[in-house]
Amino acid sequence: MRKAIALAAALLVAATAQAGDAPQAEAAQPVVVPPEITRFEEARIPPDLAVVPGRYVVTLELTIDAAGRVADVSVKASDQSALDPLAVAAARAFEFRPATVDGTPAAVAVTYRYAFDVR
Repeated sequence: MRKAIALAAALLVAATAQAGDAPQAEAAQPVVVPPEITRFEEARIPPDLAVVPGRYVVTLELTIDAAGRVADVSVKASDQSALDPLAVAAARAFEFRPATVDGTPAAVAVTYRYAFDVR
């Protein structure tokens, strides 16, 4: 009887040790929902701007705060530097439904390509 109890206790200790050594289940990945633009501002091109007619792109990095406001704008690339300040000014007026992480609004940085069709 003592051998049976000792064996049962040894098996219980071994099972507990193995369970503690087992790898933990991977943490669930956060659910990230990107921001969605709710107010777009058209860049205003002055008639006297010296730009050859054509299509141009100004690539911006926008920092959008947890309330959906544009907190910062920087130019990352540009086809026509004369359009940079126009793209930046327009982007500052954008409004967004904020990004969320697991349902909680979060600040994010996004790349935005502002396209111009100068005629």
